[in-house]
Amino acid sequence: MPQPLSSVGSQLQVESSRAAEHAHNLSQHTIRDVCMDQYPHVPFNWRSQRKVLALTFDDGPEASGLNPVLDVLARHGIKATFFWNTPNLQPGAAPAHKAAAVRAVQQGHDIGSHAAQHLDLTKLQPDQIDQQIAWGVGNISSLTDGSTVPLFRAPYGAGFWSADKAASSTVAHLWSAVRKQHIHVSWTIDGKDFAVGGNKDKCGELFNVYGPPTVQQGLSGVVLMHAAPWGIGMCPDTLDRLVQYWKEAGYTFSTVAGIVHEIYGMPPAAVVERAQQCP
Repeated sequence: MPQPLSSVGSQLQVESSRAAEHAHNLSQHTIRDVCMDQYPHVPFNWRSQRKVLALTFDDGPEASGLNPVLDVLARHGIKATFFWNTPNLQPGAAPAHKAAAVRAVQQGHDIGSHAAQHLDLTKLQPDQIDQQIAWGVGNISSLTDGSTVPLFRAPYGAGFWSADKAASSTVAHLWSAVRKQHIHVSWTIDGKDFAVGGNKDKCGELFNVYGPPTVQQGLSGVVLMHAAPWGIGMCPDTLDRLVQYWKEAGYTFSTVAGIVHEIYGMPPAAVVERAQQCP
């Protein structure tokens, strides 16, 4: 059951406070050695020392949610990062979805995988995990003309809430599978825009959830949203207002690739290549 948006702003503050010490340690900006990590990743609650936000959008590609987001990003000259499931890139899907996906690629946005389907990967068998990852990469790389898709975000973030110790053999397999070809990308700011649930009357509440808390708490890093009709893709005017508000507060915008470079000192593809060479 989606959370009422009225409760999300306070939760964002509580989660931020709870993670403050951890986030402070993560933001000291000594370049991390890929081989020292269980898997390459942008951690939960990671913060930059700069006032920078990396806008990320999960789910889709779904034309009615993606195109309005792309319009706003183009108007502001911002490059973002999209994490897609891939049913709408399959033969037989409505052509409008693929056309919107192609538009995102042509506008220069980074595309990551959200697995082939929006499933909790920790509840699958190892061979099913491998399939979900492989199919996601295959469908997206055919669209982007690339042989690799270095950025990955697990649906729900499942399996990646802690990099300290694998909770099960399934999670250990998931980490190993991701390490072979991906960087897992978590998030710093999550206003749970999916709580809009397709109800445009709730769009205005998203500004209060994402905007002032980010500025007042001095947050920076990765912002999680959904370019879909159940998320901020239904609320382009609110997204436009948020971007303008953040700009006026002194924020600049980056893709996740820029955040990865800040963490590891190299672009995502190089991080993945380095991880494959680790002992």
